[in-house]
Order: sequence, then structure tokens, then C-alpha cells
Amino acid sequence: MKPANQIRQLSSRGRERAEPAEIWKARNFIDEHFEEEFSLTKAAKAVNISPNYLSEKFKKVTGVNFVDYVARARVEKARDLLQNPNLRISEIAFAVGFITEPKKRAAFP
Repeated sequence: MKPANQIRQLSSRGRERAEPAEIWKARNFIDEHFEEEFSLTKAAKAVNISPNYLSEKFKKVTGVNFVDYVARARVEKARDLLQNPNLRISEIAFAVGFITEPKKRAAFP
């Protein structure tokens, strides 16, 4: 199950409700780009709202702040990749965005 679906289940607390379009778009942006280095500002630009508004609305709707949501998405994908014994931990960390290219160059010169 995708992290977005897991958090939607957690945030709904047994009630059916419509998710605001900007939050739906932000979740999709995260799910499509979590392996990249990105910020709240970049996600907000992708959905055409201010970073502050996205942060407040995201937390209110999901019950999870933006940074935690991104981390959960990355952990979920890493957990899936760890099933492959041919992948190294560093490869998985890079693939899911825990290590970005600039950080990789600094850590592994």
C-alpha cells in the first residue's frame, strides 16, 4: 500500500470525507518525486499555493506534517527495496532520496 493511502486511512478516523484538491495534488507530487531532493516550497509551487498554507493544510487534513509524510514515503519504498538481496543499503538510500547526489559526493568522494 502506498504511503499516501496509509495516511489517508489514518487521517480519516473512520469518516468518509473529500480531500482538498491541493492536498491530493501535493500527495501525488510527493509520491512521484520522493526519491528526489525537494522541499515544501517546491511542492507548494507544484500545486500553486504558498508553502505556509500547504504546511498548515497538509497537517490539518492528514494529521501528519509534510516532512514526516515524505520520510514515511521514503521508508516505505526502502522497505520494499530491501527485499532485493542484490541491492546495497547505500544504493537503496540513494534510490529513495535519503542520500542525494550532492550528499553522495560529499560522503563518498
